[in-house]
Amino acid sequence: MNFLDKSDFKRSKILYASLLFLLLLLPFRDNAIVKYSLLVDIICLFLNAVYIIFKWIKYLKNNK
Repeated sequence: MNFLDKSDFKRSKILYASLLFLLLLLPFRDNAIVKYSLLVDIICLFLNAVYIIFKWIKYLKNNK
């Protein structure tokens, strides 16, 4: 996968680590901070996936 940089992997690792931490706090999901932090983390993971998909499409178009 030549189209991914180290920063892409680092960003993904940080997002997954924060998701794991928030999943450990899931029993306290009645707390608004935990609830909204989990929501923001899921949105960030989705946007990161969309960014990587668009980067992959751009890579495929340039290397045809």
